[in-house]
Amino acid sequence: MKFNFLYMRGRVALSRLLLGLNILPGDKVAIQAFTCVAVPEALKAIGAIPIYVDVEKDSVNMSHKKLTNLLEKNEIKAVVVQHTFGIPANINQISEICDQREIPIIEDCCHSINSKFQEKYLGDWSKASFYSFEWGKPIVAGIGGAVKVNDNKLQDFLLKDYLNMESVGLIENMKQLIQLIAFKIFYRPSFYWYLKEGFHLFSKLGIATANFDKKNKYSIDNASKDFIKKMSFINRMQLLISMKKLDRELQHRKKISTLYEAEFNADELKRFNVSKPSENADISYSRFPILVKNKESILIAAKKDKVEIASFFDTPIHPLSNKELDLVDYEAGSCPNSEDLCKQLISFPINSKIDINTVKNFAKYINREAE
Repeated sequence: MKFNFLYMRGRVALSRLLLGLNILPGDKVAIQAFTCVAVPEALKAIGAIPIYVDVEKDSVNMSHKKLTNLLEKNEIKAVVVQHTFGIPANINQISEICDQREIPIIEDCCHSINSKFQEKYLGDWSKASFYSFEWGKPIVAGIGGAVKVNDNKLQDFLLKDYLNMESVGLIENMKQLIQLIAFKIFYRPSFYWYLKEGFHLFSKLGIATANFDKKNKYSIDNASKDFIKKMSFINRMQLLISMKKLDRELQHRKKISTLYEAEFNADELKRFNVSKPSENADISYSRFPILVKNKESILIAAKKDKVEIASFFDTPIHPLSNKELDLVDYEAGSCPNSEDLCKQLISFPINSKIDINTVKNFAKYINREAE
């Protein structure tokens, strides 16, 4: 896999792609609910307006039918298609819908490295795709993002734009080095909750680089300075190391995914499965998602028992609280399937620290704790 340009974060990559598609302040861009706040933040940073599309029922990806209805009512200038957890969206149908209206697509591949749909890699269905290399992603660089471009005109714009972007300073590079060392030393599934709380504490103290700014106003006038920065030197070096190990990492993830699928297809656990888009999907998961009825009690128990179970997405625009959703123009109740999904979905890690015994223990834990 080859990336064309490297940025401070994945959201920066998305914002530069939108600028390359001539998205102007006030333009509307369709994105799915059940997403990370980084996506609407990228839009708001350039003055664009996010228009939210609900997910399919019992799915984690954008509904092509709901997208069609939305396009009939709004003048949409671009569509961002997210492949959540590496599970392919119905990108063929969405592409057909957008091609008929000459609306460009950007693929959000922050969760998906090496996933395929109809024998075609995700990221190759559109003009461009963007990626994130933050903790827990298929490729880890510390923080950072990238784009892969399939359009010559867009490539030319991004090349000129990239030359004018700023480099990351020495202090930020040192922060990234410390975070990478700490992660390598301390990460293991049983330490997940300690690391999560420690990272939040160090972020508040300014020792670590936070994923999200609690004081963010999400507007073009208050956009973070990160939106004009390239990837740091330290993160570039870590990305090179991770890319050299990518084939081995993907093989391991495929093996672990197969183990999860086997465990959660057993009769006693089959009810927890998240449906796949079709038989034509070859999935390389970023995390393995399942649906439960008692999400809150499971997370409380998992924290107490030091079991790595992730809650995201907690709200349709994670990690914003329900009271903060209007900051990114999300109207409560507008995407009911996404809101229901937030109440049910949890996920398990798929990385080099996970083995067959860990997977079996996760399955036993859910069989005991879940309703």
